[in-house]
Amino acid sequence: MRRVLSLLLLAILAAVVGPAAAQAAPKLRPCPKQPGFGCGTLTVPLDRSGGVAGTIGLRFAIQDTRAARRRKQLLVALSGGPGQAGAPFAASFATTLKPLLKRYRLVTLDQRGTGRSGVLSCPELQATLPLTEASSAQAAACATRIGPSRPFFSTRDSVADLDALRSAFGSSKLALMGVSYGTFVAQQYARIHPATTDRLILDSVVPAVAGSPFAVDLFQAIPRVLRETCGGSRCRDVTRDPVGDVAQLLVQLRAAALKGPAYDSRGRRRTVTLSAAEVPGVLISGDLNGPLRAALPAAIRAAVTGDPAPLLRLRAVAAGVPSKTRELSFGLYQTTTCLDQALPYALTDPPARRRARSDAAFAAIPTSAYAPFAASEVLPNSNAETCIGWPADRVERPSSAPLPDVPALLLDGRLDMRTSIESARQVAAELPRSSLVLVAGTGHDILDSDSTGCAARALTRFAAGRPVGQPCRGHGNHEAIAPLPPRRLSAVRAIPGTRGNPSRVANAVLLTLRDVIAADNQRLFSGMAERGGGLRGGRFAADQTSITMRRYAYVPGVRVSGRVRFGGDGVDGTLRIDGPGRLDGRLRLLGRGRAEATIGRTRIRITLRG
Repeated sequence: MRRVLSLLLLAILAAVVGPAAAQAAPKLRPCPKQPGFGCGTLTVPLDRSGGVAGTIGLRFAIQDTRAARRRKQLLVALSGGPGQAGAPFAASFATTLKPLLKRYRLVTLDQRGTGRSGVLSCPELQATLPLTEASSAQAAACATRIGPSRPFFSTRDSVADLDALRSAFGSSKLALMGVSYGTFVAQQYARIHPATTDRLILDSVVPAVAGSPFAVDLFQAIPRVLRETCGGSRCRDVTRDPVGDVAQLLVQLRAAALKGPAYDSRGRRRTVTLSAAEVPGVLISGDLNGPLRAALPAAIRAAVTGDPAPLLRLRAVAAGVPSKTRELSFGLYQTTTCLDQALPYALTDPPARRRARSDAAFAAIPTSAYAPFAASEVLPNSNAETCIGWPADRVERPSSAPLPDVPALLLDGRLDMRTSIESARQVAAELPRSSLVLVAGTGHDILDSDSTGCAARALTRFAAGRPVGQPCRGHGNHEAIAPLPPRRLSAVRAIPGTRGNPSRVANAVLLTLRDVIAADNQRLFSGMAERGGGLRGGRFAADQTSITMRRYAYVPGVRVSGRVRFGGDGVDGTLRIDGPGRLDGRLRLLGRGRAEATIGRTRIRITLRG
């Protein structure tokens, strides 16, 4: 009887207490500005080995409608970086991943060290413009600021957090969707927890290992991407050899940095410089900025033939504006990079040994692997150089275990330099049930940047368990390549059917309008304010429906002022022209592809194309 009572007591205690590993689901509150999502905090140990005390509160957002709560399996959407917050983008991910949400309950989170999950702050890095990697001194100062908690912000730590989130919500498995660095986190989870991985959606695929410490894979992708950008005669009026132009530009910049005027949002002239080491950063910025990418061939060609203004203006756009720490933590970026990166030395090596091993590893790489760039451009952009002064942290390297045999969809842009199609192919080869979809004319972050809809079709087929195939074959997102900016009015063609300088001035105004629209789009894609300087002077300001110009100059000697509006009938507005000599006047945009100009005493009727 005592044995029966003892067994009964154990059963009662088990029913009351539950398994030792179980954890109550965190409490939820409505997420600000994200209807249908509940936000909460999951507390996890800083150091799961118990050696260092402390916890981190992981901020997350999870679908919290009645229908979503019935779905037992979670789909975790992972943002990029390392360093980007994820919880604020829950509603955006829900739109992108809608085909999967009949089966899964979506959750996003600020990974440890980002957003509202114990964000790491390094002001010395946060204010750095992202045209090169941080210097070793800046990285070392960041490490000192963070202190002894540094070793617990690796990808492995984030993977353990994901599994804790899975357990907290009682999900037997996780489906994982990642963008950029998020694809690496998803791969690491799948390698470490294959039994609880349900499927993978990898958008802009990071290599299976954390990339070359000298970014050789990136430099190898640049020439192919430049040629493909100009493929199909898209650059026929600009350049015959975009890679050769970059090589020529680098030769010039090694002798002396490019220096020249650029104009700010008040139309004030500023002197701007561009170094050879910054050229890779300017090129790579086109991954996330299609309008800038389309302007690069002409800007580089102009620079090597004596006109630096277009490239110097793009440099400012490529640099962008410093990110807020809670939006993108450069402290976390640097920490995770140095902990995860396959470096040519160990962080426990003394400084002299690190330098010797790094120099030897780089010397073993043939120069052809990163041509037309030289060591002086590669090393400042390498993690091997940046992390060389990082403290002697002992860390567990990312897992190299096999990826599980689960359904996987991989998406990559053919014009993506930072996560190239070569990397995507390597990861796809490890996944027996993977579908790889490559999108032409596209850079980074496919599901958000593909305007053809073919990537969304691929996701819909994948979600339904149907063969994905190649829905993007024959489709592309190619931007129209920007023309070479004229250096004088005589280089501008007359309006078809007319002739003379008044017609050239009228066409110069139309070219100016095209340029200001492109400049506005470039700034939008870089997260900058919709106002800036003209190529040769003046300024503009824009909103959702109009652009206002103040003595905006694109063609030398032709300044344009006025406001144009965009609507269902096209573009309308009146522009005042300050031309050379007596060639002042007005140009009226009448909508429906019509315009008329009065330049001096000459009236010109214009039919607009495109």
